[in-house]
Amino acid sequence: LLRLTASSDIDLAAKMKAEWLQQLDDNDDPSPYRVRVHIYQGAELSGDVGRPNYVKVNFNGESAQKSKTTKPTNFPLFYETIEFDTQLPSPLYFPQVNIQLYSKDDIAFGLGEDDYIGCVNLKLGEEHIETGMVAPVPAWFSLGIEEEGDV
Repeated sequence: LLRLTASSDIDLAAKMKAEWLQQLDDNDDPSPYRVRVHIYQGAELSGDVGRPNYVKVNFNGESAQKSKTTKPTNFPLFYETIEFDTQLPSPLYFPQVNIQLYSKDDIAFGLGEDDYIGCVNLKLGEEHIETGMVAPVPAWFSLGIEEEGDV
């Protein structure tokens, strides 16, 4: 979360700082949430054809959770939900969800490292708060190619 301001008017700058500190004070009591990441499928993945894939989900500084490993394909089917029980501030300050895709090591006995394919960072916001029993509508997201471990 970042807020950048600049002003030559010292009174305005002090007023903005006071406003910002008040917003932080108003949101110091986190509420319990269950964050669900519904992972459906991938399409046209790069990398070696016929290698199994899995997803790692990072959220709110908690331990990363890993999906099951799919059958070897560049069009993996996961159909899995990963959940995090956590405490969050107001939706204005919700953290991102980081989803990383890996291709499983194909060296015998698993002595090699899995290949990092890419990731997507999704901003969790008020629009994601479920108010009823309506299932979320899936959407496609493009993977960004970053360095492994970026979150």
